[in-house]
Amino acid sequence: MGSKNIVAVFLDVTSATFGDMVFDPFGFAGDDVSKPLTIDVDEGTGFVSGDYYYKIPGEPPVHAQHVNGTGGYRGLLMQFSTFSAGKKISFSIDMDCNSIALTTQDEARQGILNWDAGGVSGAELIGAILHVVFEDGSRARSPLHSDTSNAGAMTEAMECYSPLPLSLTVTTRDGIFQSGENERTGRYGAGVPRIKLRGPPLGKVRVSLMKAFQPVNGDASLQAIIEERLHTHQASWPVNALFDIQTIDVILGEDGQTSLCNDAFVYDRTEDNDIVFTGMDTKPIAFTANLISSTSPARKAYPLSAVERVYLLNDGDPVGDGETRMKSFALFGDDAYVSIVGGYANVSNVQRFSLSAVNQTTTSATQIATGLRQSSLTVDASGQLWEADYGCSIDTSDERNPADEINFIPTSGETTSFSRGLCYTDFLSGELFENTNSGSTCHQGIPRANVTLVAGSEPSGMTFYVRTSIMSSAQCKINNNPVGLPESWSQSLIVAMAGSNDKDDPNGFKVQRVVLDDGTQEDIISYNGSSPRWVPLLNIILTLT
Repeated sequence: MGSKNIVAVFLDVTSATFGDMVFDPFGFAGDDVSKPLTIDVDEGTGFVSGDYYYKIPGEPPVHAQHVNGTGGYRGLLMQFSTFSAGKKISFSIDMDCNSIALTTQDEARQGILNWDAGGVSGAELIGAILHVVFEDGSRARSPLHSDTSNAGAMTEAMECYSPLPLSLTVTTRDGIFQSGENERTGRYGAGVPRIKLRGPPLGKVRVSLMKAFQPVNGDASLQAIIEERLHTHQASWPVNALFDIQTIDVILGEDGQTSLCNDAFVYDRTEDNDIVFTGMDTKPIAFTANLISSTSPARKAYPLSAVERVYLLNDGDPVGDGETRMKSFALFGDDAYVSIVGGYANVSNVQRFSLSAVNQTTTSATQIATGLRQSSLTVDASGQLWEADYGCSIDTSDERNPADEINFIPTSGETTSFSRGLCYTDFLSGELFENTNSGSTCHQGIPRANVTLVAGSEPSGMTFYVRTSIMSSAQCKINNNPVGLPESWSQSLIVAMAGSNDKDDPNGFKVQRVVLDDGTQEDIISYNGSSPRWVPLLNIILTLT
């Protein structure tokens, strides 16, 4: 802002991601709880009071045309006389989804989880435009974008705003859907939506997944009215409430492109796992993306592009099969460590079960690690837990990345998050980056891998080799060491690699010895043929000592 005084601020929500949002100062455009524009804090801005605030009146929804103001307002104007640099003002006003016009708050809560359909978190306004007018007639503007929380939006208006180009493409089994195509609504189901971004080289992008629904279903006649309103006024995405938002910041590659990991977002539950209801995994979703000024600190970033959007309706199937399964387990003392793999992106967590209650069935477990992928487990001689897992599934220009990993997992204290959807490990350096091989380093305190394996190795099982003497060392030498593996291999990690043949230079298809102290990797058995179907059987090797 510099030294210029602000004379007006205008918030236009016509372009908000949720098209049903309106200002409801008089209680006619939503439920019966309302609040006019109210100044909460004014540090000498010279706010000009009057009856001019509410702009862009909305079209009254069906079955509500008989009362003035039922369409609400999609613009809010505020004027000032002494709003100079350093001064602040805060205000509040009621917003509602217009589809519940002329209902009571109690009626709007009759439905899924008694959800308050009249509640607006702020994140619904992502994509709305903030305009600022200065005393010399110059202007600034900027779109609202996610503030990275689960209930908010923010922006910083810029003078001479010139949005940079960005495109968002989402590929599902139903087709390829790209932002800017009149925001055509696509469809998704079964497979994980594949997200690709294109923009300026090394550009920083904020991407959000928004999950939405229409929760009012306690009264059939009211439900029918609300749904008729939604299908009449916004048939392409007929929702009025946000129940989950997940946001990540990524860096475009040097070619201006990147693809997100398949497990960047959680589809079968909310990110915090705090909301559960039947059918939540088949509700309408939207992806939003915009260029930002920085990724750290995330809440200080401001938009550098328009908010690109892709809206999707479900085609009948949830993402993945929704099932979980045990990938592997390891035992030590009275504890059993189990790797639980999710259906849609092979994301796994590790849980500890107590086996102290002999001959009793237990379902109680402690989660000790999250954010892994296809995790295989083993325990060393001292009882320390180790895992090997696949790197996140994204395309990079370097086929060695994203690296597969071997990690140590603490079994006490707080749950360790490896955040496979947010970060990946560079094969050569071992450094963690944010979803692209040209990205910035991760700052979330995510542990680095103890050992990196080239992408596509797909470690499918492992064990520590502990040599047990069947005969004396001298006798072994006399007998030309007929049993066992070399003594120097004792305490080494033996890893079976299932391999991946979808790369120009196939990886894996081998059994390796890995020395954890220095990361040394030595092939024990490898296969270079064209049909490596036998490779999963190499797990049998892990039982031989």
